[in-house]
Amino acid sequence: LQPLMGGQLTWTVNRDFMNGLTDRTVTLSMLTATEKVAGCSEGVGEAITCSFASGVYPECDQVETDTVSKCTSEAWPVTLADQATQCAQEGSDAKQRCFAAEVFGVLCVRQLQPINTGGYKSSFWSHDSQCVHDVNYQVGQLGAQVKVESAEGTPIALTDVAYIGKANQFSIKAIHDIAADNTDNQVRWERQVSKAEVVIGALEHTVTVAPGAVAVVAWLAPRKGFANFQQERGLLLPQCTDYTSGNPTTCSANVAALRRTLTGNTVWPDLTAGGAASGTEVDSYAPSSGPGAYWANFGMGQGADGSRPSCNNDDGCIKPASPSLETFVRLCWDTAAPPAGYAAAFPTLSCNERPINNYFSPQPLAPILVEVAVTPETVGTVGTSSPLDYWTLGSAVDVVAPHPPLLVQSYDYDGHKMSVYPVPDDPPVSGGDPLVGDDPIQPSSLADFRASCFLGGRDGKFHTKPTADGLSQYNNIWPTKRCKSGGSMGEWCVVHDDCGADCSSCCTRPTLGCRDVFDFDRAPENAAGSLLKLNYQWLKAAGQAFGTDFNSLASGVPGKVFMQHVYNTVDHPFEDLDNAAGDDTYVVANPTWDQGAGGASVQTVFSTFPCWAGRNNTPPSFVTSPGSADTRVETSITCDYRSPCLIPLHARDFEVGSGGSAQTLQQVGIEAAIGFDKLTATSLYSADGSACEDQFGVGSISCTLKLDDPAFFDGIKWADEAIGRMYVRCLVAYDKFQDGSEEAISCRSAPLCLKIKIEGTRPYWVEPTPLDANSFDDNGLLVPGRTDVPACEGFPLELTAAARDDNANEGVRIFIEDKFLDPQLYQTGAPNLLRYKSDGGQYNADFFYPLLSNPTTVFEGNAALVDTCGRFSGYGALRVGDNTEQTSIDAVAPDTAANLQTRSVMAGYAGNITGGVQRPQQRVVFNVDAAARNGIASRTTAECNPNPLEGEANCREKLVNMDQVICGIAYDNSRQLYRRWAGVRDPNGNDINAWRRDHSNGDYASDMHCWRVRIAAPPVFVTDPEGESSPFSDAWPGVVDSSGDESAYKHIQLFVNEERSVTFLAQDANPDDSIKILVLEEPGVPLGMQVGRSTCIRRGDAQKMCGASDVIQPEYPNYDWAATQVIGKLSECSRAKLTLTWRPPVEVAGTSFKVCLAARDNSAICYNRGPPKATPEGWFGEELCVVYDVLGPATAWRNATFARPVTSYVGCTNRHRVSAEGRPYNVTIVRSGEWPAQVTM
Repeated sequence: LQPLMGGQLTWTVNRDFMNGLTDRTVTLSMLTATEKVAGCSEGVGEAITCSFASGVYPECDQVETDTVSKCTSEAWPVTLADQATQCAQEGSDAKQRCFAAEVFGVLCVRQLQPINTGGYKSSFWSHDSQCVHDVNYQVGQLGAQVKVESAEGTPIALTDVAYIGKANQFSIKAIHDIAADNTDNQVRWERQVSKAEVVIGALEHTVTVAPGAVAVVAWLAPRKGFANFQQERGLLLPQCTDYTSGNPTTCSANVAALRRTLTGNTVWPDLTAGGAASGTEVDSYAPSSGPGAYWANFGMGQGADGSRPSCNNDDGCIKPASPSLETFVRLCWDTAAPPAGYAAAFPTLSCNERPINNYFSPQPLAPILVEVAVTPETVGTVGTSSPLDYWTLGSAVDVVAPHPPLLVQSYDYDGHKMSVYPVPDDPPVSGGDPLVGDDPIQPSSLADFRASCFLGGRDGKFHTKPTADGLSQYNNIWPTKRCKSGGSMGEWCVVHDDCGADCSSCCTRPTLGCRDVFDFDRAPENAAGSLLKLNYQWLKAAGQAFGTDFNSLASGVPGKVFMQHVYNTVDHPFEDLDNAAGDDTYVVANPTWDQGAGGASVQTVFSTFPCWAGRNNTPPSFVTSPGSADTRVETSITCDYRSPCLIPLHARDFEVGSGGSAQTLQQVGIEAAIGFDKLTATSLYSADGSACEDQFGVGSISCTLKLDDPAFFDGIKWADEAIGRMYVRCLVAYDKFQDGSEEAISCRSAPLCLKIKIEGTRPYWVEPTPLDANSFDDNGLLVPGRTDVPACEGFPLELTAAARDDNANEGVRIFIEDKFLDPQLYQTGAPNLLRYKSDGGQYNADFFYPLLSNPTTVFEGNAALVDTCGRFSGYGALRVGDNTEQTSIDAVAPDTAANLQTRSVMAGYAGNITGGVQRPQQRVVFNVDAAARNGIASRTTAECNPNPLEGEANCREKLVNMDQVICGIAYDNSRQLYRRWAGVRDPNGNDINAWRRDHSNGDYASDMHCWRVRIAAPPVFVTDPEGESSPFSDAWPGVVDSSGDESAYKHIQLFVNEERSVTFLAQDANPDDSIKILVLEEPGVPLGMQVGRSTCIRRGDAQKMCGASDVIQPEYPNYDWAATQVIGKLSECSRAKLTLTWRPPVEVAGTSFKVCLAARDNSAICYNRGPPKATPEGWFGEELCVVYDVLGPATAWRNATFARPVTSYVGCTNRHRVSAEGRPYNVTIVRSGEWPAQVTM
């Protein structure tokens, strides 16, 4: 078996796995790098085939007999039954699989079934191999001593090949076998790797999962036996003993990145004839608990009851084999075809009760073979370099790491958080420097494993940093903590204050030591990925530092000498996708194989090797732009699916010791890193379209990398199915040698690995959605992302929101909710309203809920609230139109009824929520109604002041409840369509305030937009219980609107020349409005009436008003904003008075005059919104009229009769006495008309 130089094993669970039956599959993808083997094929893209002389692998020679494929029983007694057992159906292909398994190993697969005593047993097993695979799966089944068995107790059939492991007959990705010399071969992409010929291959194997299997474990193993258990190096390269350039054996300078402690016991190679182990296993190093202990306590048995050891050890095959690219896939048993007895014995392991939460393993991005240039700077021979620039933990170590760290990124289609941690992890250091932190996750003995997590910058250097108090700076500190939140989120820290003010718990150690990140993490430092600091010991003797004599291409560079390292990439599945608790428990902190949410682990083995760059040379560096010396190139890239994905690349070659200030004249090129597909003229080209593959720039080069995938890219745009897909491209820059001297020798730069996401389009708001920037807070500051919309009394609010997505194939849904409410209002009856919301302010009710669930608690005994603000019901607004089925923002359906928090990337939408429509509209309908008290109320006689002071009467006063802020988001259904996490990662993270979390959960979401619903009403005339302050008739309590209602008019009787003053009080419901009382031109005022000025009455502590406190801080919206009901809100002019004074002249005695008034506020918010009295200058309120009745004289004759004639005789005097009386004036009798002559009075 060829030693493993590098590799990794990833997996994908069938997206329809939960359907059961034939959909129960897992696809495993293994990448391996080994030394090239003579006699094996070399065609890139072809499956590896080999030709060996007869007898080299005699077991493989015996596979084929005539035209029938057979397998021998090898060390077991050969029986006729064994001879008759078929090995495979494919004829000669069986022999090639045998060769591949013998030379390159086997992708071992064990399906695990639960057992009654707890733990797992294997569905299939072999007694002389680490697993059953397609080369041994029919060996010895019919013999007396069975070697290959099934948990079902029946022989393994030919069709069972889909359930088991597979020979590593990989597809060849690359071959590097051209010797580097002083010709163009020195810069050939196919050049050797540290003088070793290397082949890199990829194997994909889709495993059908048995109905009763609840997990799959996979790893790389020999075809047969347990030889890797017996040797300290395991599957990895042997320990180097020859460090010369002519070293004949490809080897590792470190101890194979393992800490196996050899004892006197031998590792058993096989079973005895009686079935007992012939030796005792030697445990490999592996932590049993604590951070990074993914495989702690893992075990798997075999046999009908699972009691027999698997691989003849209690820990299964994983612990003694590690590192062997091992990975674990947590699954569930098939409820569509349940195995007998499972429902009763293992109900919690069914797909109904323990659904899959992890469909995709993490995908690590770093190369598995890394060339490291040894330069005059790295060996410290130039004045600008210093060993402490790239120091390692512990200043007393003999070899410091003079090179930048290795950037390790990854991606996960489940949308999970990911971490990287070196393997093995030594126990934490105790008694270390307190500045390093408590129990740092670092190796205690760097001689054993030279890889450490580094939370500093990508250059690997220690950059001084001011302390939190600003008085000093940190020196010689290995960064082991980072700010998980605060103003410096993502940066390294020592104390909490380093992260920003008021940050009491921000500075923490990542659980596994390295950065824990989401794809395209919001923290820039996290988004860059994890950094592994490596020590390099390609030396002639352990502990010998690089010296100035390490400078010869012929003799100074060790040949075939590598250093090997291992790291695990784990994901942290969501425990609660929507983060209801709002703390760190929403994701798994320390993933393990048996963790409930199904954490995944991918192991990467990689090798580094040296390249001597010459006495006066260093490789080129990637820079951000032409002419720049900035090497902080963006490595996380998004490309719009509607156009080609083009990525500019720039590399410059600098003079040794210039610090990036002086450029050389050497030729510079760019190529794919080792293990990645060779770049062609169509994938890497210069500005003139020529291929960069064979083109060199003088001192610098600029090329364009074009991402291509024929399955999804048609040359113009990407298919919809590519949305959310990730690609990795790793590149290196190199300078071409100038001559055959030792001054400048071509070496590759550190790899630049790009994580590229094909980005879809986000939904966005369209007309008629109100999006005007017209909303100002109490201090007059414009509130970004918020629009004021009025709810005008008597006229329904209809806020119409509309959205669309430029991708016509995606659905869009809109969800609008009230994010700010007082939890005390909803302690009973409406618990769902409180989910995912923080305290939104005192007395702040939900806009869409019709009732308050505990009004007694709110109002009873709270006179200040009731007397000042009024008593209200809920608002009861309605959603009408598309997506009205959604009533809560957590739209993803739970995977099971038992666990409402677990939601996988394949989950559907909750309830009747659909993926949306192409052009959705949703209307918010709200009819503010004083009778319903749903946002406005009117003070009744029972609620108004019975004995008001002057100007303080408040009967009929309209009270408005708090203005409401509601927010909406438009979502597409990309997660549902493409069945991967497509949108923004971690949309509900703790770094986002609760009200800003969009809960998009894999879909793309629009920007959140908010609307302040401003409840508006016109001014009304207020009075006292007697109807005097403003003049009302006695019928006023039944009057809703006095306009035109004569029953409301007060009649005032007065005498001629009697002066009377009448004061009108008007009040607006909105404390921020200013009002004015006006006398209406029709009918006008009577002659001589004096109309006073409309005068504001300031309302402060004496006449408290209520309203929402609406104030934003400079950091809005990135904090927990709230709107609290203020009891005692100041109002300068929401109340006004006007006095009419009149002394009727005599001319009007006996007549009546009507004078009408109306109040107008200064708000135009309801103009053109329905109310006919709303104008650009303000909203006119009700009209109130008063009737002046001027009393005329009322006279009458007393005891006088004028009906009969009076006879008068000539010469006689006739007297007639009359008497009159009158009210309310004095009476005078005067002549009327013509009197006869001589008549006197």
